[in-house]
Amino acid sequence: MTTHHPNRPHQDDAHRGMRVQLLLLTLGFIAAAVLGVVYLSYQHPRLAVPLGTGGAVAAVLVPQAIAGYKGR
Repeated sequence: MTTHHPNRPHQDDAHRGMRVQLLLLTLGFIAAAVLGVVYLSYQHPRLAVPLGTGGAVAAVLVPQAIAGYKGR
């Protein structure tokens, strides 16, 4: 006889495949954005400092925005 445990997650999670696809899509988008910035910095060296500053600001603000959203 099997018992049902409502607090235990189901082993056949229906959304698992969608989560993997979303993760891969997100990683692909991030990789394309980083490669684009590297390409711009290489082709136009004068843009390296503004792009680096924007990257540093984003590195500070994005985690704060995520933490603020999770804190709701």
